[in-house]
Amino acid sequence: MPTFPWKNARAARPVGRSTTFLLLVLLLTAVLPAGAQTDKSQSDKGQAAAPARDAPKDWQVILGLHQEALVQQASRFKSMESLLPKNVRRFRSDLAVQEGKLDELGLIISLSGGNPRELRAVLNDIQQIQRSTEGLVAPLQESRDELQKIANRLEALKEEFVKRLDESPEPEIAAAINYFVRYVSGVKSSLSGERTTLDKELTPAKDFLETLGKTRDSLRKKIPEAWKTYYLTSSPELFSWKAWSEIEQRLQLWARSNGSMLRSLTTGADAQRAMSVLVKVGVGLIFLAIFDFVAWRRLRRRAPQLRGRVLVRQAWLVAGLGLILHWVALDAPLLLHECCNGLAEILLAAALALFSWFLARISGLIDDDTAVNPLRRLWLLYALGVALQIVDIPDPALTGCWMALLLVFFRIFRQRVGCDPGPLRLAGRVTPVLTVGLVLLSAVGWQHLSVLVLAGWFLLLAAVQIGVGLSRLVAEWQTRADREGTSLLTRSVVSGLGFPVIFLSLFFLVLYWFSIELGGQDLFVEAVAFTVTIGNVSVTLGRLALILTGFFLTRSAIDVARSFLRNLPRLRPEIDPGVCDVLDTTSMYLLWGCYALISLFLLGFSLTSLAVVAGGLSVASASVCKISSTISWPA
Repeated sequence: MPTFPWKNARAARPVGRSTTFLLLVLLLTAVLPAGAQTDKSQSDKGQAAAPARDAPKDWQVILGLHQEALVQQASRFKSMESLLPKNVRRFRSDLAVQEGKLDELGLIISLSGGNPRELRAVLNDIQQIQRSTEGLVAPLQESRDELQKIANRLEALKEEFVKRLDESPEPEIAAAINYFVRYVSGVKSSLSGERTTLDKELTPAKDFLETLGKTRDSLRKKIPEAWKTYYLTSSPELFSWKAWSEIEQRLQLWARSNGSMLRSLTTGADAQRAMSVLVKVGVGLIFLAIFDFVAWRRLRRRAPQLRGRVLVRQAWLVAGLGLILHWVALDAPLLLHECCNGLAEILLAAALALFSWFLARISGLIDDDTAVNPLRRLWLLYALGVALQIVDIPDPALTGCWMALLLVFFRIFRQRVGCDPGPLRLAGRVTPVLTVGLVLLSAVGWQHLSVLVLAGWFLLLAAVQIGVGLSRLVAEWQTRADREGTSLLTRSVVSGLGFPVIFLSLFFLVLYWFSIELGGQDLFVEAVAFTVTIGNVSVTLGRLALILTGFFLTRSAIDVARSFLRNLPRLRPEIDPGVCDVLDTTSMYLLWGCYALISLFLLGFSLTSLAVVAGGLSVASASVCKISSTISWPA
């Protein structure tokens, strides 16, 4: 505990807040003139004529207020001072634990051999350490800031006390002021010591956070390159005698490494985080069960005759479980993070296959209720390939297992050639040939790339089945809308946006999936924003998507205008049909011209050049207005 100057003063022992305030009141009362303590009745009778000297002076009242503020600041500091040693000890212990975790992750990075899945899990752990360290630093930083505020307030009070001393008050009041000046000096001295202690503790923590930030940024840059190396670098260990002779030792090392991580998850340092992951999974399953109960009841009530209701239910259950695993993987420790992400990827692929089969059923592409989804076998092979990569047994054992699986599924695919229903009948003939190609690719050391190619083929077939099913549903809706007399605007918007939205969504879904495989969400953002510049023209995927969508919207707008103008003579017989033909042609040119201007702007052409084109369009627009002004339009 700090020692303050007043502790050794006989007349100024440390006292409580109310006692100190009473002391000041007594001091002030002692120096007040006697006339200020006259009988109350006389004061009431002659209050208006009381001499000015009987009222307390302004600086005496202000001194009382400053004394109250001083006691408050001192009390705040004393309460913080009693807790700081305990908080500092706990902070040192927790910071040492985080530093130990970073050292362990550094060892894992050096032993990972550049495996991007492990690096991604390490990056997640580093981000978790960074959040934990920031949580440790925050209370101490807040305490340090609070001490600074108290110091500033005490300094302001001291200046006020010194200012009152310069006004030469009575000796008794001067003594009280000097006492409080010494009081402030003592508190400030102890407070400065505590701030120095906090600064001393916070400096290494801030240095540690800076190290974490540099390591995180370095890993983020390293992971995309690691994915490229992982997929595009061959490993010809399958035909290496040395690799096969060392396979037993490498398997033992692999078993010890994974056994160590498993023990850490069950009884070691990561046991608490693993338990929190299980709790989050349980909470997620409860919410998924509630959603399934409500959604299934509504689906049965509103669409009792819907084909494939069980399929759509299976799709949302599997997708929900995959999203839960992806969510819990964010805070999962190293090995559990990798496993949860892999299982989430497999389950989301299964949900995609189920949903595509559901669309094929309800759109009428598949009439046979006993037909089997052709993506089911391909998904199973893809899931086994992802599982092998997660397990990551040493080469060449990994390559041998994967080639054996490919050969088994080649025979299965060969037996089903020509039997697949729906839009994937032709693709079913390509899959066995692709499987043979993947076997050869694995044999020359590109086993990881073969899994990526298989994933691309699966996603392509799923996207085709979904796209064909949705397109058929949109076409059926348009036929029904024409028959039921749905508004022209609604039909045009659906026909204009339906197909581009379907295919663009599927394209970006496949792109996002591959971006996650090759480097994460940052790679997807970079791919969408990647700019190709040729002269004055700059193109990105996002702008191309807008231009394509604008094309279909413009075509739909032209159809709406044309339909309206063709029906105009029937609504108003006095209108000349020739005028409607002129307006039809002019509106078509205007809409296409506006679309061209917007597209050129998106491609990066200068506004000056576009202004010239816009001037020509404005002349055409004025001509249209002049013609239309002579027409009596229907209300």
